[in-house]
Amino acid sequence: MSTQNIVNQRQAQMLESNMGPQLMGYMHDENITELMLNPDGHLWIDTQDKGCIDSGVIIDPRTAKQIIYNVGALSGRVIPNDFPELEAEIPKTYLFDSCRFQAELPPVVKAPSFNIRKFGKKLFTLDDYVEQGTMTERQRDIIMDAIAAFKIPEFLNNSKEAKAAQLTATVGSLISQYKMEIGTYPDSLDDLTKENGQYGPWLKAVPRDPFDGGKELQYMKDTSNYAVYSIGKNGSSDSSASSIGGDDIGFTGK
Repeated sequence: MSTQNIVNQRQAQMLESNMGPQLMGYMHDENITELMLNPDGHLWIDTQDKGCIDSGVIIDPRTAKQIIYNVGALSGRVIPNDFPELEAEIPKTYLFDSCRFQAELPPVVKAPSFNIRKFGKKLFTLDDYVEQGTMTERQRDIIMDAIAAFKIPEFLNNSKEAKAAQLTATVGSLISQYKMEIGTYPDSLDDLTKENGQYGPWLKAVPRDPFDGGKELQYMKDTSNYAVYSIGKNGSSDSSASSIGGDDIGFTGK
């Protein structure tokens, strides 16, 4: 074993000793994603199932300071005296996998505090965040609509078709947001340009159909569906509120 490896192992042992069995247990718990020590000494943990909760653990300032300097030594970072804070990545050791670490010491804060952020091993869906209460269903739907609106158009071989696909997808997502806010579909696309509800106006002006000589995009609705579309190459409207027909290019929703 090289001299540097021996030094790193000793530093890791010192960190393990100062963290103690309870913090080490949290580091090994895959349900816990983050540890946060406040200046008041209370340790909070962020969990996958319950969100951020008070662990009930209290760490005294002396131990917290030792942990911070242990991490600085292990990561090869120097903590400046004039502004004592530390941003580092704790390298992977026999203790646990690598993770992010941020800490502050007096006089930046009243007492030593730090944050340990584990690198995620699980991919979370937007539905997971809704279930945890991290975001609302409305926020999830807005994000999904925005993603749909900015998908790469399938018609990259034709600039007009690509533009029509992107415009209708964007306006379609705004119509969905309008309904969530107002409670009904807009009577016309012009309604999206008005100051309705908390988030209006949604558009500065109704986009023009690239195939229709500068006229506005087409819009239809019924009691449960809507369609926004371009008339396409043949210059005629072949769609309904529930489906895009002919060579029209558009977006439907419900």
